[in-house]
Amino acid sequence: MLPSEFCRNSNCYTSCEIIPHSEALKDITQKFIDNNRIHLTSVTSANYISEMPPQFNQTDRSTEVLAREGTNVTLSCAVTGHPQPTVTWQREDGQTFTAGPAHNKVKKTSYEGEDLLISKVSRLHMGTYICTAENGVPPSMSRRTQLYVHFPPMLWIPNQLIGGSVGNSVTLECLVEAFPKSLNYWTRHDGQLLISGDRHTVTVQENTYKMHMTLTVRRLTKTDFGTYTCLARNSLGSTEGTIRVYETINPHSTSTAKTDYVEDERLEMLDDSLSRERNFPNQSPAHEPASTQDTKRSNGAAGSPLLILMPLVFFAPFLL
Repeated sequence: MLPSEFCRNSNCYTSCEIIPHSEALKDITQKFIDNNRIHLTSVTSANYISEMPPQFNQTDRSTEVLAREGTNVTLSCAVTGHPQPTVTWQREDGQTFTAGPAHNKVKKTSYEGEDLLISKVSRLHMGTYICTAENGVPPSMSRRTQLYVHFPPMLWIPNQLIGGSVGNSVTLECLVEAFPKSLNYWTRHDGQLLISGDRHTVTVQENTYKMHMTLTVRRLTKTDFGTYTCLARNSLGSTEGTIRVYETINPHSTSTAKTDYVEDERLEMLDDSLSRERNFPNQSPAHEPASTQDTKRSNGAAGSPLLILMPLVFFAPFLL
């Protein structure tokens, strides 16, 4: 049987079978192989010569891997092909990551090998990993594996003391990290569960395992000042943090109060002056009642005794 070739253009298989005990047929077969640049791996009575592109092991189809933070995890990518394919691991986002045994960890962007060992995995390892298999026979093969790292909630508060004045608004913030994603909520010092409504707005922005919680309180009243608590809870645990809202003086309100006080004083003085004119319309200041003159003297106004006596002293010699 002469060698046969099939699927040459599709990079499938190229093979030939050598019938033993026929030297002439072997020579013809060898010439055919050489002319078509086919590599002969072995010449036996029942051997095939082949080039196989990379193929993933059908029994290994895991595309999601779950691990508890702090444990060791291995991502596997079993492949077959001829020649034996080379497997390379990378993160889909292109970032560097640490892998290898605990005593020999290395941080880089890619690793070779069917198995990728990550010692003491952390939330920073969470993401999508791509294994790529190549052996020079097109096409190369790639597969994605999603790594999830489970850990209990952790919480940070940017500002634990927030001042606000009556009638104004304040916004409280909490930063949470958790996976699986946590249930997040706010409570007040009196135990009241706060939800979005007329005077409160609650928001949560999520990004993989990070969450940004905010609580806005509008039109503050005296009862709104006190302690607020943000809480986060998932299947692995829970945590909480407190923020105290204290009262501050509104500068605008103080300025308005002072202006009103001065204006009231002016109105009182004007009313008093008009009242005196109505009671004594034809009297000059010199003949005003004693009570009015006393008031002016105490204020240092005209009609002072010093100004009245000075002319009398000056003209006294001429009168004698």
